[in-house]
Amino acid sequence: MITTRTCTLLIAVLSLHAPPLHAQDLDHHRDTRLGGNVLAVAGAHGLSSGDAKTVHERPALIQNLEWRSRSFLSASMATDDPVTGITFSFYNDQLFRIVANYDRQRTEGLTDSDLIEAMNTAYGPPQPLAMARTGKIAPQTTGNWRADEDQVIARGEDAESTVTLLRARDAAAVRLIVLSKRLTDLARSADVEATRLDRMEAPGREAARRLKEADETRVAAEKARPANKAIFKP
Repeated sequence: MITTRTCTLLIAVLSLHAPPLHAQDLDHHRDTRLGGNVLAVAGAHGLSSGDAKTVHERPALIQNLEWRSRSFLSASMATDDPVTGITFSFYNDQLFRIVANYDRQRTEGLTDSDLIEAMNTAYGPPQPLAMARTGKIAPQTTGNWRADEDQVIARGEDAESTVTLLRARDAAAVRLIVLSKRLTDLARSADVEATRLDRMEAPGREAARRLKEADETRVAAEKARPANKAIFKP
């Protein structure tokens, strides 16, 4: 059952390090802002730029950087922060998407009203957010993030960014998605083109793989031949 302390805690952590609110101050999650580069975001979360995983290299560089809380990785390291992990996505070294996932136990029992209250604290006035349940989230709201089974609890939008709070189908998992509209559109276009190029180049890559495999087999046979010839007896 939800307690006042649990609700207060979620409000506090959602707004942790939040800068003073302005009419269009939706481009952040806590103290991480959209547009930042891999090196800066990684350093702020105790990671290195080498931890970023490449999704596509052309026509644009798309990367994902995964951060996991120490309490999530080790049950012995408890924390009051309900965030278990964050995925940062980059388009040509510019942060375009933040997906924060929250611990089920620390969001258990929270009603939509509780979550909206926390969102209003972190992203609210002076510009009221359009925060209401709207059913399944539209694909374009999340870019490449697959959220077909998620329900929108609250959403804020301005000319440049969107902030969306979601509840999974089982009503326990909660996640927050922050997007740059411009960069997400560019990333989506790059993803479509990368998929097209992959399909177009697939036959050539397969032929090259087979040729390389045949060459390696031939070289291995040539190396083994002298020794095997010397000891072979019918």
